[in-house]
Amino acid sequence: PAELGTYEAMLRYYSHQIAPTPESATMCFSALQGATEREPEFGPVWSALATLHCQMYVFDVPGFDDALETALEFSRRGVGLEPSSQLAHLILAYSSVLADDSKSFHDEARTTLELNPNSPYAVGAIGYCHILRGELDPGLPLLDRAIAMNPFHPTWFHAGHVIDHLLRNDYGCALEETRKQLPFIDFWNDAMLTAMLGKLGRADEAGPHIERITAQKPEFPGRARELFRRSLKIDPLIARLIEGLRAAGMRISCR
Repeated sequence: PAELGTYEAMLRYYSHQIAPTPESATMCFSALQGATEREPEFGPVWSALATLHCQMYVFDVPGFDDALETALEFSRRGVGLEPSSQLAHLILAYSSVLADDSKSFHDEARTTLELNPNSPYAVGAIGYCHILRGELDPGLPLLDRAIAMNPFHPTWFHAGHVIDHLLRNDYGCALEETRKQLPFIDFWNDAMLTAMLGKLGRADEAGPHIERITAQKPEFPGRARELFRRSLKIDPLIARLIEGLRAAGMRISCR
């Protein structure tokens, strides 16, 4: 970047990706928007801003009705402006997962790893994306290699391990991993814990989680399946998570 403010915006972005919170997202979003206005030809800020729109989509943040479409537009712009950027291809890969574009994801995932196979963050993020699609054979080795390379990896990497436990119907290990690593954010933490407790027959422990879900996302019971599928692309697992929510005592009205 040519200006210090743009450099600062990218630092805020990387900090947010390592330890994301709603507050860091707000500051990061504002900084990146300013950077795109100052240096619209600097590709990485568009890729970074695309990431934020992906997150707005996954967390169903009000005021971002076209978040996924915007994420795809910005991530493609980032690749177009900086075709040698690993970040740009990584973010387009993630946007493609959310958009259910299998070909684009696999193309961009391959390019991301080819550009730098020793980047712990990129390797782990691509592994995580594979796992979201139910592709554990390529995903878990990448995720584990990234964690081994960098002990200060993002905690959300461990969501991949939770999904692995869930796919093996090991809800006890999934619950333990979630409580130990805290890989989920906002209402998704309570939703995942509620589903696990329901599947384990421990509905009596789920009450506080259900209260927080309904406080943060009142429409969740009617949209649970849709919201799960925004990021998790494994329909049989989503069905089991819905079963868990119901078993925990949540009145899920979606089919």
